[in-house]
Amino acid sequence: AQKSADFPPLPVMKPKSVSFLPAKLAKAKKAPKAQPFKSVSSDCSGRQTAYRSKCGDPNIIKASFVPSAKPKPAKRRPMIVIDAGHGGKDPGTQSKDGLYEKHVALQVSIALARKLERTGRYDVRLTRSDDYYLTLDERVAMAAMMDGDYFVSVHADHHHKPSTRGATIYTLSEKSSDAEAEKAAQRENGGQKFGLQLKGVDQDATEALVNLGLQAQTNKAHKAAKLLVDHLRSRWPLHKKPIKSAGFRVLKSTEMPSLLLEVGYMSNKTDLALMREPYDQNRLAGLLAKGIDAYFK
Repeated sequence: AQKSADFPPLPVMKPKSVSFLPAKLAKAKKAPKAQPFKSVSSDCSGRQTAYRSKCGDPNIIKASFVPSAKPKPAKRRPMIVIDAGHGGKDPGTQSKDGLYEKHVALQVSIALARKLERTGRYDVRLTRSDDYYLTLDERVAMAAMMDGDYFVSVHADHHHKPSTRGATIYTLSEKSSDAEAEKAAQRENGGQKFGLQLKGVDQDATEALVNLGLQAQTNKAHKAAKLLVDHLRSRWPLHKKPIKSAGFRVLKSTEMPSLLLEVGYMSNKTDLALMREPYDQNRLAGLLAKGIDAYFK
């Protein structure tokens, strides 16, 4: 095997059309309190727009009490949040020849963001746009802060059997679909346990509320996962069980379909060759974009 020095980090090409979230969540500034309108004397004539009264105090604002037709709000484009797994001090898994998972995840994520932006139908955000570290909770908070409609976290897998290969799509579940899914969740969670607790609500009530939210999210996520598999099938290598579920902390949002994509196995030579080739990264991104597009049609 060659040394890792022979394989420098893949170049990061930030697309101009894609908006990126900051590396750390900025503290929300408190909005100034709204100042109520002061009343004016009844002999002042009314107008449909606010204006400074010509009678009485010139500093008093006259408010309209005449209802006006509100313009219809512009149709909001779906917000897609793409999470490039790992980053910074957390390299993720590594191939024998020194390629890091964090670099593969970032390149595929950027390629996918470009494909979606070019359709003109979506607003797209990346949780990270370079090689820096984010906690799992920060990634979830970013997706929620941006009011996301679809969340996908991009990763690459590793297996002790070199023959194991193919992409896998994971949905959220407190109970893993199989032993391999459980190990994948433990690895990606970095030892953190999956769990949710609502402030001011006891554990039993929390579990009931979370279960309701998870059920709704699971239904959406399974639909999204199936559409991705349908578009990848016969065009990109898939694992023999391409859709699995486990307790991934990064998928714990209960308000949008959230998926974790393992693009392949870095322990498999064929998968690894596809991951490191820019042409194949873009090809994969195009297939994923079509699968996401199908979800919103």
